[in-house]
Amino acid sequence: MRLRQPMAIRDDVDHANTLEMIDRLMQIERLSRDQGQYLVTLVELVESYEARRHAIDVARLTGRRMLQHVMEQSGMT
Repeated sequence: MRLRQPMAIRDDVDHANTLEMIDRLMQIERLSRDQGQYLVTLVELVESYEARRHAIDVARLTGRRMLQHVMEQSGMT
């Protein structure tokens, strides 16, 4: 597998491409040290992008609202 130099994730296309590379690396049974470090770097880039781009506003989040959401998603309401 050819590894490209990690770069900042600027948009949803970069995000999708980075997630695809993470998936490919995760399928390798035994990663080399370089592949492992590369994987960690990609995951950190994704976490940073998602924190900026898809941040959850918790200011109005209450325990009741979280429980309500979980119940709705589970088909319990």
